[in-house]
Amino acid sequence: MICHLINQNILTHQIAIQLLKLVLTNYTDESVELAVRLLKECGQKLLQDSRQQLDDIITALSNLSDEESLNARSQTLIRDSLLLRQEEFQKRPSVKPGLNFVDKKDQYTHIFDIVSLCDVEGNLNSFHFDKDYESNESYYKESQKKILEQNNSNEDKSNSNSSNDNEMDVSLTTTDTIHSSSEQSDDKEN
Repeated sequence: MICHLINQNILTHQIAIQLLKLVLTNYTDESVELAVRLLKECGQKLLQDSRQQLDDIITALSNLSDEESLNARSQTLIRDSLLLRQEEFQKRPSVKPGLNFVDKKDQYTHIFDIVSLCDVEGNLNSFHFDKDYESNESYYKESQKKILEQNNSNEDKSNSNSSNDNEMDVSLTTTDTIHSSSEQSDDKEN
């Protein structure tokens, strides 16, 4: 899906470059397979927009093709992607003919940085000892009870209002039925 967004200029091609660099940094068989699939789908677009960065990624992949830690399938996938690059991804066009509906001047490309999206708050990833754990925990439980009691009382009020409304509806319906049946009996007598 991301590949199609990149190929249609909805996302910038830098997203693909960043993803490729990210998955090839600490590579596994699965990440290499993901990188190869991404290259197959976005290769021609990357070739048009950022040839130098694509060549850097292809070089990194070619270095991995002889890596013993990768299984034979991953190595074969890498070699296939290298062949696709030599053919300049002619077999895999970025946009298929007839699917380019939006004019270049009407296109809007979203630009953002994947690395900035992964800004981790380091203080949340460590344990901090709470000296007042017992008192804080009891305060939390009391606050929770108060909030839940308020919600329950509000729900009870709304339920009683809705039941009163239902009773009114039933009584009105009954009254209407009685009136209509008495009118019908009066009509029959006349």
